[in-house]
Amino acid sequence: MMRFFIVFLAFMFSYLFISCSTVKHYTPNTVNFNVDNSVNIQYNSINLIVNDLRGDNIDQTKNTIANVVLSSLNNFSKGNSIITIDIIEHRAFFTFMRWNAETILKINISDKNFLMIEQTISASDSIFNTGGYRSAERVTQKSFEKAMNDLINILNNTFFSE
Repeated sequence: MMRFFIVFLAFMFSYLFISCSTVKHYTPNTVNFNVDNSVNIQYNSINLIVNDLRGDNIDQTKNTIANVVLSSLNNFSKGNSIITIDIIEHRAFFTFMRWNAETILKINISDKNFLMIEQTISASDSIFNTGGYRSAERVTQKSFEKAMNDLINILNNTFFSE
């Protein structure tokens, strides 16, 4: 009986150790956001730069973020603005019975002459592991959508407020 208990504990420890070290990267789906484009100024004067600082080019997250930003700012700009978005982190990781996701972005909005905004966006979410890697993909998408909402709010406050 004691031997069974020791084997069971060893199995549980190895299961927890292996499952807690799982990290997955998913490319988020493009999300449509409702943005009030009531002001119409030339679009050509916005320069958008999206940098993926996670090391290896794991996925196409930077292209998805660029598409979301450009679609939200279509037909609008403020002077000769430069929007720089750095992807610091975008991942899903497994802890005991839960998938967690974290998206961290750094945004700089500058004019030709000065820096207007420098802000870090951090969004996270967590769900129970009910569907394996599909749960990881779902929680990563939710984290990404939260970060995009925060990013769009910053852009709205910068470009659409007077």
